[in-house]
Parts: sequence; structure tokens; C-alpha cells
Amino acid sequence: MHSGLSLVFQNLDGHMTDAEVYQHELGLAARAEDVGFDSVWTPEHHFSDYQLTPNVPQFLSWVAGRTTRVKLGTMVTVLPWHDPVRVAENFILLDHLSQGRAILGIGRGLGRVEFDAFRAEMSESRRRFTEYSEAILNGLESGVMEHDGDLWLSPNGGSVAWDEPKVEVSGAGKGWQVYRLDFNSGDRVDLDIRFVAEGPLKAWVDDVVVSRVPAGETWVEKVGIWLRSLWSILR
Repeated sequence: MHSGLSLVFQNLDGHMTDAEVYQHELGLAARAEDVGFDSVWTPEHHFSDYQLTPNVPQFLSWVAGRTTRVKLGTMVTVLPWHDPVRVAENFILLDHLSQGRAILGIGRGLGRVEFDAFRAEMSESRRRFTEYSEAILNGLESGVMEHDGDLWLSPNGGSVAWDEPKVEVSGAGKGWQVYRLDFNSGDRVDLDIRFVAEGPLKAWVDDVVVSRVPAGETWVEKVGIWLRSLWSILR
């Protein structure tokens, strides 16, 4: 069985400084390998206390320097907020720094406040995800990033090349449809994930959200803090 640790760097209630949140989560990351976890994951979010995770590759590089075995993944890198070449470069570098342990999780995002702040058109997010993921995945498989689409054209209309493409990729673009690339055979394995309230979501709320709220408050009040924070990035 594979056991992964997700670190979300939340500061929902303001009872801790941002620096204290970072030190707490970094401490957990530093111990993840020693206590038996197989991977460390972190999502990407911006502009709120919902999650203090604006630069996931940088954080995972920090983890790579303190571990030797755990996989290092994003859950997810939001493609419409980034240039596809930079996404590929960041994770190829992470894969080299970690000696082949990088996992690139990709998605299209759903926080309007984040799209607005980045001056990105949210109505184009699905189209951008489709184009960007095609360019990035083909580039990681072939070693050459070459794409001529409606929303993104590779630099100078040409291609960007690198050696030894081997980054493991998973994605959450159309609902919770996830795939993983097998870079040895070139096969793509599709996996359906059902994210239901009585399953993973309930466990996530119980284990992560509730534990970060001071004792003495009711379960409803604790979840309410999380929902208000979530709403702040979705509205």
C-alpha cells in the first residue's frame, strides 16, 4: 500500500503567524520519510489564508534536499495560471534535484479570486488546461515541447528541447479524471476517482481541517471556518 502525506499550510483562523504555519508544516515534511510515508503532496493556492502554497516546486525542492526516497507531487499545478514551458522546466529541474522522484499533478483551478488576481480569464480555463496539458505531456514524453494551438504557441513558433524526459504525471482536469503516464512503455492508464462527502472528503475534513481549529468549538463551527475560507477563493 502507498501512503502519502498532504501538507496544506492553512492559516484559517489566524491563531498562528504565517511563519509559525510554515515551520509546523515543514517539520511534518522533514519527518515524513522517517515515519514511513511514501510521498509528500502540496496544492497550489494564492491570495488568501486558505492555503499558503504559492510556489509548490520550491517547497518540494526543499523536501527533496532532506529526503532520499519519498515521491514529491503537486495536487495540483494549476495550468491556466502558468506558461507551459515554465511548468515543464520547473518539474524537470525538480526531477533532477530529487533523482527521479517528481510527480507533476495538473488541474485547471476553480478559485475566481485567483483567476482575477492573475488577470486570467476563468471562462477559458478548460480550453487552456486542454491545450497546456497536451503541450506539456507531449513535451515530457518526447523531450521536445512543440505546440501550435488557439491559446498557446511554442516560442517563436518552434520547439523547446531537453534531455531525458521522465517526469511522472497525474492530472485532475475533467472532474476527477486522473491518469498516470508510464514512461517505460508509453502507455497511459486512466483512473476514475469518486470524491464523495462520506468518503475521502469527510476524512479530509475530520483529519486536517478540524485538527487545525482550537479546541472547545463545535464540529459545525470548525467546518464553518473551512467553508468560509473556501468560499473566499471561489466567489
